[in-house]
Amino acid sequence: MGLIAKSPVGCNYRTHMKNFNWKQNILTAVITIAVTVAGGMALYYLQFSEAKLEYSFEKILPFEGQEENLNIYHIKIFNSGNKVSEEVICHININPAAIKNYQVSSETPITYTDKINDDKIVLNIKTLNPDEFAKISILGSSTNSFPDEPNIKLRAKGVNGKLASIKNSEDKKEPKTFSIILGLIAGIASILSLTIKRLFGREYSEEGHTGEQNEIIAYLCGLHGIENEVDRYLSLPRKTSYWSEMDRLTSIGINSNNEDLAKSIKQVITDLLKYARMAKSSKGIGYYNLGRIDKYLGKDKESEESLNKSKKLIPNLLKKRVELDPIFKN
Repeated sequence: MGLIAKSPVGCNYRTHMKNFNWKQNILTAVITIAVTVAGGMALYYLQFSEAKLEYSFEKILPFEGQEENLNIYHIKIFNSGNKVSEEVICHININPAAIKNYQVSSETPITYTDKINDDKIVLNIKTLNPDEFAKISILGSSTNSFPDEPNIKLRAKGVNGKLASIKNSEDKKEPKTFSIILGLIAGIASILSLTIKRLFGREYSEEGHTGEQNEIIAYLCGLHGIENEVDRYLSLPRKTSYWSEMDRLTSIGINSNNEDLAKSIKQVITDLLKYARMAKSSKGIGYYNLGRIDKYLGKDKESEESLNKSKKLIPNLLKKRVELDPIFKN
């Protein structure tokens, strides 16, 4: 009877200990996960909480003119670390080419000073916060050749700048789940891109240079001596529309009563149609504007040829524009 009396007590004890062990295991697991996550985050912060200065560059294909060759370089300086970079100094050299013009821009206000020699720019930036950048656009001129890469030396207080690379960008590894999500997004984007290209690819010309439209127009304006437009286009914060800018430049040329300026603008639009990759509707607008300029210059035959090219691309829109345009009514 004694054994029978003790049995429920032992059973309750074992049940209690079993429940206690489960609770203890769950609590231990939660604490372990919390410590692991917190430790990982702390380690991540310690590893990457540093000033890190990088640069990248882009070179547009050179344009060979009759008197000089021109090229545009775009250099981007950015703080890819997690600390403020102080006393940033950047030397940019495009020897043997000369610097004809340049523009410094940034999405956020930055304090800087600059000095320029024939082939070199020295840029001093007081501070660059994490993820802030400065972009330097350089219009180079040469009678011979251009360097494939500008000579760039970049440093800040306690850190030397390096050329950005895929390897460097992979040093900051995202969590595996985030990487998988990014991979799925990239895959979907790739499929959508291919689908859109198949559906609408015929709307665009197959050849020509692609890039920021304002920078390409600035490049061509520089080739043909329209310096005030170069500064304007390089300072634009948003992408520029080819067709609207061709309309704008044409109106400037016609309303200026300056045939030399009109001829320069005609050459800009002519080169733009040859050089840039754009929608066929934009090409149609371009030929229409060439027809306007030729009409203004008294070249009726050339005007008609340009309008015929435009008609093949935008027949309905051209008809409406010609009906409204005073230059063709007169």
